[in-house]
Formats: sequence, C-alpha cells, structure tokens
Amino acid sequence: MFVVRDPLARYVSGFNSRQRQGAPAHHVPWSEAEREAFAHFRTAEALALALDPTAEDHLLAVKAMNSITHVRCAYRDWFGSLAALEARRQSIVFIGRTEQLDEDFDVLCQVLKIPPWMRLPSDEKQSNRIRGSQSVVGLSEPARTFLRSWYADDYDFISWCDAWRAEQCVPVARKAGLGIEGCWNFVSQC
Repeated sequence: MFVVRDPLARYVSGFNSRQRQGAPAHHVPWSEAEREAFAHFRTAEALALALDPTAEDHLLAVKAMNSITHVRCAYRDWFGSLAALEARRQSIVFIGRTEQLDEDFDVLCQVLKIPPWMRLPSDEKQSNRIRGSQSVVGLSEPARTFLRSWYADDYDFISWCDAWRAEQCVPVARKAGLGIEGCWNFVSQC
C-alpha cells in the first residue's frame, strides 16, 4: 500500500519544507546545493518560472530542482518504471491520495482491520503540516505549466494509480466489509 500526491502540491510542500529546513517537526540543515538554490530562488514560484527553457537562470533552476530534497524525488525513484509497477499490480492492496488522506485512512483501517479508534495525527507539528503552505493557489499558470512538464512522468504514474483506484474501489470496499451502501460511498470518494 502507498499514498500518492499531486506533483504540484508535492512540489510546493517540498520546496517550503526544505526552505524551513524541515521545521517545525524536524530540523534538517540544508546541503550546500540547497543553500545555493534557496539563495537564488526565494519562492516556489520563482523556481518554477525559471524552468522555462528560455529563462536566463534556467540552468540554475535545473540544478536547484535536482538538489532540493523532496523536490528532486520522482515516483520512479521509489517504484521504478510504470512497467515495473504494472508487474506488481496483484500485490498492491491499497493506493491512497494525500488530497483525501483522512477518508482513505478510514478505508485502509477497515481493509486492514485496524481498530476504528486509530486516527492520523491532526496536530500541525505531529502531522508535519503547515496550514496553507502546501497550496498551489499561489502558483501562476505559467509556473504550473513548467512544473507539469518537469513532472510529466509523475503525472503518468498518478494516472495509472487513479485508474487502479477506480478499478479497485468496489472490491476494496467489499473487502473492508462496507456492504453495498458502503461500497457506493467508497466509490464516490475515489
């Protein structure tokens, strides 16, 4: 089982987290390459716009994207190719989405027969969440376009995962013992 997240939201979150050096939940000092990246690119928007191949600081942006932890990671780093993921299709029990993590966690608990009193942390520090910092609302459309191009492989991966989720919703809900009504409630969440 694993959870995926829209690459734009992951980018903004990762950029902001590393800019804060992991605070408030952690303190992970910058690498020298990250220090250089944040000295030049002070916002997620600025870095995204510099991904434009015609931008004056494009090469610095590419270096920064490959240097900033959380920003440089792609799904293929963890899962390999889509073909490798497809080959393991039968061993996948559950794919969640960060965008609906609370709802997906409830279903996962039912699938794995985890007691209903188990909950994800809601405290910002414990959940390593800063309200509003993960928003892609502040990204301009050009920034989004350059990021979508940068993360094109990740969008292919997310599409595969969303197709798997749509295909598996009713069987997963039934395994969870949700019954017909619960199945349709679960399907509507997918």
